[in-house]
Amino acid sequence: MVTKYMFFTDRLFIREWKESDSRLLYEYGSDCKVGPPAGWFVHSSQKQSLNIIKYVLKTEGQFAITKVNSPNEIIGSISIFPVTYDIEDNKEEVMEIGYWLGRPFWGNGYIPEAVNEILRYLFEDLDKKAVYLRHYSENLKSKRVREKCGFTYLFTMENDYQPLIKEYKDHVVNRITKDEWIKHKKR
Repeated sequence: MVTKYMFFTDRLFIREWKESDSRLLYEYGSDCKVGPPAGWFVHSSQKQSLNIIKYVLKTEGQFAITKVNSPNEIIGSISIFPVTYDIEDNKEEVMEIGYWLGRPFWGNGYIPEAVNEILRYLFEDLDKKAVYLRHYSENLKSKRVREKCGFTYLFTMENDYQPLIKEYKDHVVNRITKDEWIKHKKR
């Protein structure tokens, strides 16, 4: 099926979500090491995962990450959305990015690869001026993604309430501008 948004890298196919992804979404979403560090609750059933696909993930800016050689088997997710917190940039000219990856695929560089492709899309195709990335202060894997992709630390939102997991967390806010991205990709 041809979809509105499809992105390819050497190893990844990033596409819109399908209801048939619910089995693997449940498999990864039921892992307490995956959902809560990304800001969402642990999934309790495949039916719940299906409903999340139908009502959350099948909306604009939500993408499934798959491997090029296995396009029907999700390994994670990446999303783009408007910035909702106070920043100095014009909110019309920026976006925020979020992601998660199933634990079996950790440590292979898939998220930096996906982030770099989405940055290309946001800067080259949508002409955004900057992209933001937030992660919890204790999420060292996301800190590493930030470093690999050229984001700069801006500030920390302390005791930021996370309603889906019902906890207060420190959110590290990072940004990369279009000019910084151009310089970083030349390395």
